Amino acid sequence: MKEFSFRKRSKQAPEETTLEDEVRAACREWQLAEQIFREVQPEFIDSAILHWKSMEERYRVLLRRILSERTANEV
Repeated sequence: MKEFSFRKRSKQAPEETTLEDEVRAACREWQLAEQIFREVQPEFIDSAILHWKSMEERYRVLLRRILSERTANEV
């Protein structure tokens, strides 16, 4: 008979999201919002525009934040 060893799976701490991860996620969301804008039915265009602009603004804020952090680290 084979012996089986059972190991407890170690619980790994959830990885912390970095600012770079947030920027990448915001970029994907902005690109998705742009795609939705291009494909949306005319009656939903206003909502699509608002969503797209919202995602664009979030992306820009995160880009400015990462830029200021990097320049602060260089000084």
